[in-house]
Amino acid sequence: MTAIPKEKLETMYWTLKMSDREIAQELKLSRSYISELRKKYSIPTRMSTGRKGELSVIQQLNRLGFSVKDMNLVNKKSDYDVLVNNRIRIEVKSSSAGKRNYSFRLADNRLREHLVSHNRIKLENGNTKKLFEKTCDYIIFVGLNPNKRDESWIIPSIALDRELQGIDLPVNQNFESQYNRFYEKWNQLFT
Repeated sequence: MTAIPKEKLETMYWTLKMSDREIAQELKLSRSYISELRKKYSIPTRMSTGRKGELSVIQQLNRLGFSVKDMNLVNKKSDYDVLVNNRIRIEVKSSSAGKRNYSFRLADNRLREHLVSHNRIKLENGNTKKLFEKTCDYIIFVGLNPNKRDESWIIPSIALDRELQGIDLPVNQNFESQYNRFYEKWNQLFT
């Protein structure tokens, strides 16, 4: 394999914010080789968008006085991300801001080969989707926007259509959305 100087890899990964896949494509190498090389050079992995959203939710719930358990620290294979007051199961979906919307995926591409189970269905297009109404009580959609504070929509899992594969939520609350009524509705978790 081609040797890549540590400084070059650090610049591409941290300064240029390129993903392992993007670096691999540019250098005509495999993504796994780039990942292994970052480990060899002790170049730490950036925090994922998903994890940033989970930590944002945990921080907000703690501020509101809830007892919060980060399920990523308890069981990486948990069906939900956060347990609140030992009874409310929360799934967190995160997205960075686009020009007009935050776009959240709810279905998994068929290439990921998730198995159908009592908690997961196969959709007509071959994608699979977790049955959130069985695995969590709420889905908190977190919009990560570098120009302002994180935005959240706290939606009961039963309020989303079973076949829904994705959801776009507006960056600007002046735009009409059927989900605006869930915007920053943290108080519903107190009931």
